[in-house]
Amino acid sequence: MTKVYPKTNNTVRVGNIPAAYRIPTELLLIDELICAGILIIPLLDIILQFKTLFPQLQSIGPVIKGISWLVFFLSIIWLFSRKKHYLFKFLAVALFIKTVIYAYSYGTYGLNKDLICIPLLTLMIFEDSAFGTILSKNYQKVKYTYLMLLLITYLPFIGRTYVNAAEGVRVIGLWDRGKDIASYLLTFIISCPVKRILEISLLSVAVLPTGTRGGILASIFYYIYVMGSNMRSAIFNGKIGRLAIIISLLLVFLLGQALGWFDVLIQRTQHNLQMLFRHRIDDPAFGHGRVFLIRIVLKGISDFSITNWIFGKSMDELLDLYDTDYPGHRTWPHNDFLTVLYCHGLIGLYVFVYYLFIFPIVRFSRFRKSRLLAVLVVIAILSASYGYTNFLSSYLFLGCLAVISRQAQTKSIRRKFKGAGA
Repeated sequence: MTKVYPKTNNTVRVGNIPAAYRIPTELLLIDELICAGILIIPLLDIILQFKTLFPQLQSIGPVIKGISWLVFFLSIIWLFSRKKHYLFKFLAVALFIKTVIYAYSYGTYGLNKDLICIPLLTLMIFEDSAFGTILSKNYQKVKYTYLMLLLITYLPFIGRTYVNAAEGVRVIGLWDRGKDIASYLLTFIISCPVKRILEISLLSVAVLPTGTRGGILASIFYYIYVMGSNMRSAIFNGKIGRLAIIISLLLVFLLGQALGWFDVLIQRTQHNLQMLFRHRIDDPAFGHGRVFLIRIVLKGISDFSITNWIFGKSMDELLDLYDTDYPGHRTWPHNDFLTVLYCHGLIGLYVFVYYLFIFPIVRFSRFRKSRLLAVLVVIAILSASYGYTNFLSSYLFLGCLAVISRQAQTKSIRRKFKGAGA
């Protein structure tokens, strides 16, 4: 039941906001199910890391995969319920046809669905206010629970942490890959209000021991944005505010130095500089093969037919490409843009770039979007450095985007109608 409020000037008011601008409270079942799936997937992923202590938790893996496929199919249903976004619909239909053709011809089709699913869910956040609202509210309820659970997988097991740049090993607590925990930490960093500089500082320092270049670069960029934003704020223009920033920076430095977290950053920098001067950059040893891997996929793309350029190939063919040119390594280029171009062609690349980076800005044109732009740059860094959609933390990023979207719209509406009901 919707509560009835007294009318003023032929509008129903809630505080100072007219009903015409209120966020809808009647949410569709499909929105509820997708939002639940988005938040359950990263929760189960974090719990799965306890498999080292409790092997029975291995069974969670198939559950995560099943929920992610359910979210994908429900989001496709949502897409075809809308009137616009015809190119995205064309891509979905083409993907279905390509799957049938590959399955008939080769008996299988490797589909990296998150390259399509994550941009589609981003579209839903900025297109469907009901979806964005419920995701934002539920994310804010659970984010600190998730953060505490994430820290439990690391801090009590700090003795198990081992990062070696030369060997390419990054074991962080119960996590076997530093990229996973770095991505999760970034979601909590960008979801913090920019004025909570101490909280953001501590979480940013926690990214350093992961030894992940893309994650460290993204955290440094966002930290600079936060500091710049606070320096421009009236709250921090006074001597006390500036002193608070200086104290926060000092505490962060002392904490990182005491725990030896800066050593990891120094080690990785030294290793990459040594590799730069001692090896060719296309050598598989340089940067753990990042340039080498990119050259392989570019070589495969250069052999594309016209059909391949339009629709791409499959994830299985990408893995086979690497196994052929780099025997024993069925891997990917660690770059979302090249991966989506190879697997889904130019149509897929356009959809990926437009709906993940451009569409949110277009929908945000009426609101202050500096924070949104900073978050999108973070996502772009992760996409280009090791693959934003390759990790389940990308689902938690969606919650952050929903929060930023709702907060900006609410502030804009309140400013616009301030005093209208007085």
